[in-house]
Amino acid sequence: MQTLNTDLVIVGAGGAGRVYRYNTNGSIVTGDGTVAKIWRW
Repeated sequence: MQTLNTDLVIVGAGGAGRVYRYNTNGSIVTGDGTVAKIWRW
């Protein structure tokens, strides 16, 4: 792990398949965990 000083962070964690109407993810995959992780930062 490394600490970087920056003004912008882009999190590409995936798992938000419900954003799209048609996808191959299961219906339970909503991306809530990714959003919660970002808010904890």
